[in-house]
Amino acid sequence: MTNKFAFKAVDRTLRDLTNRNEPFGDIVFVMSRDFRQVLPVIPQGSHADIVSTSIKNSYLWESIEVFRLLKNMRAGDAITIYPDLGNRTFADWLFCLSNNELKTIDEDYIKCPNMMVLPPTATGAMAMAIYPRLH
Repeated sequence: MTNKFAFKAVDRTLRDLTNRNEPFGDIVFVMSRDFRQVLPVIPQGSHADIVSTSIKNSYLWESIEVFRLLKNMRAGDAITIYPDLGNRTFADWLFCLSNNELKTIDEDYIKCPNMMVLPPTATGAMAMAIYPRLH
């Protein structure tokens, strides 16, 4: 969601600090982003305004080397198949969700698999497990 002008400011600052006229002062600068997520926020901006503020539309983009992660570590083991997901893994379900490929209920809702829904009594125990010092 970072505006390309923020990267431009970092670029100019690093060029000034290192006294080098290379992108980011020739310092290895690691960024991460999921381009399937939210674009920069431009209040009352048109679609063109919003897209144009992305780092992909910056002069810096041509000097950026893109690496792609191939294994979804966050979604768990890709071999595990959850019964209520049919023949899909959780990672596959997330991918289908992001591509709008899941069946809908009343056109606006999707049904979450049972393994993703906690009973109301479990939320307190989960909060205590995550935040043991929370009172």
